Amino acid sequence: AGCDLVLLNKFGKLEAAGNGLAGAFRAAIAAELPLLTSISPAHDPAWRRFADREFAILPPDAAAIDRWRRAILATQREGQGEAHCV
Repeated sequence: AGCDLVLLNKFGKLEAAGNGLAGAFRAAIAAELPLLTSISPAHDPAWRRFADREFAILPPDAAAIDRWRRAILATQREGQGEAHCV
């Protein structure tokens, strides 16, 4: 069994410069794993360049995050691909 979801601390200044957790972000993106993180508006342009894929933006709301999590797990069980998010 593999990983169902990757949860990484914020994508920030270090990651935008290719340091910090950039390697972990790259690995999750390369593996096409669902990824949950936070990004400040100041780092949004750097994230978009870094991620280079479609993603969903969730509100900072536990219920919304849980709905997203349940949806991606159901999608994975049905073999319908991945649902990516930030």
